[in-house]
Amino acid sequence: MIIASSAFSDQSIYQALQRENLPMIVMDQKTETDMVDAVQADNYDGGKQAALYLQELGHKKAAVVLPENPTVNVRKRYEGFASVYGDELLVVNGELSTSGGQGAVKKIINSDITAIFAINDLIAFGLYMGLKEAGKKIPNDYSVVGFDDISPCGYVTPPLTTIAQPTFELGQEAAKMLMGRLNSPQKEPEEKMLPVKLVQRFSVMPLK
Repeated sequence: MIIASSAFSDQSIYQALQRENLPMIVMDQKTETDMVDAVQADNYDGGKQAALYLQELGHKKAAVVLPENPTVNVRKRYEGFASVYGDELLVVNGELSTSGGQGAVKKIINSDITAIFAINDLIAFGLYMGLKEAGKKIPNDYSVVGFDDISPCGYVTPPLTTIAQPTFELGQEAAKMLMGRLNSPQKEPEEKMLPVKLVQRFSVMPLK
């Protein structure tokens, strides 16, 4: 089985599948055990890329919106971003949804930040709605960077700058890894890390 869900820990899934003697590949959700194969995107580097980009454009203070108890891949995005901004980072809790982004707006507009890192694109879309309701404009008032590069990113106004995950390659590598596991059930667990990239659109404004 290829597991691409964040609803369960991979440890609990592993234990259940082990009882059934079924091979398992975890896709972008490697968490609590080294006993399973995993293929994942470099979430830490993605967060760092987003922060460096904003910093290079003159944004000295930024906010990040993420859940209170994030999964490991989401936490890695935050850690990468925080490695650049450090104490100049405002952390705002919000669920991985448009409502999570909308709900974060009040805390953001009461701060002195100029840029926002949405830990996924759905949060970013919620920020778009919430900031518009508050009479603020993107990127004139706040620059926004998302994560995932889902298809609506190019259709919102302004089109969203985001970190693109290699979704096709993640699926492809997971399938290859599963075939390898089926052919060699006793081999040591394997882990592959795939690169992510910044996709520049029009939701970020330089301050210099």
